[in-house]
Amino acid sequence: MTAVDLTHGLDEQADAPIFEARDLVVDYHSRGQVNRALNHVSLSIAEGEAVGLIGESGSGKTTLARTLLGLIRPVHGQVTFRGQDLYAMKSIPRYRMLGRDASLVFQDPRSSLNPRLTVGAVVRDPLTVQRIGTRAERTDRVAALLESVGLPAQLVSRPVRALSGGQLQRVALARALAVEPGIIVADEPTSALDVSVQAQILNLIQQVRASRRLALLVVSHDIRVIRYLTDRTAVMYNGEIVELGSTARIHDDPQHEYTRTLLASVPSLKR
Repeated sequence: MTAVDLTHGLDEQADAPIFEARDLVVDYHSRGQVNRALNHVSLSIAEGEAVGLIGESGSGKTTLARTLLGLIRPVHGQVTFRGQDLYAMKSIPRYRMLGRDASLVFQDPRSSLNPRLTVGAVVRDPLTVQRIGTRAERTDRVAALLESVGLPAQLVSRPVRALSGGQLQRVALARALAVEPGIIVADEPTSALDVSVQAQILNLIQQVRASRRLALLVVSHDIRVIRYLTDRTAVMYNGEIVELGSTARIHDDPQHEYTRTLLASVPSLKR
């Protein structure tokens, strides 16, 4: 497959980037072999912008997200966060900076939230780690966060294991918002949820993003999720971004063969 011209996708982003990746290369080593997960990938995310990473399993989209978050050191290339070179920093300052300004919502809240803790303890944890506020202020903040994601404050003492999937994902979002980050990275945010709950969570993410002017990076294999949540889309195939542009343009007028294949695979119901 031949990559399409990506320059028009870059032109559509005018604001200063919160994240910027340049020429990233990431290799995984297994049984004496080297597998290239990212092959000279570049991508930027502006303040308040929503960007989607779409591709099949193994395309490199999750590796790219983790590299942006300072979790996987590239063998080549550079990642800057608000103008600072992440991998030129030592680990502790890097994690402290990202932990304060970038939050992650995992794919499966049942595996990412400790079932032994209460809802209040889970949401309060980032505030405690980052030493934000007094104990009383943290308590008030947790109640406000739960209400902001559509959960009653009375759930604060409920064990995590007693919640439904939709409630758990709302708790995960509340935890991600606790430190008032500039960007949230959502990795397959609805794939572990029942279909009846998925639309509620997508609407909630949109409402939260609009009210706080958050930047958003959505990692998904579902083009419908990407289309609903994002402004720009990067299509990944075999460790490369093969198409980049506005989400509406890519959905309505895909230029790359692989993008057209992804769109054609979306199921539809005929009358």
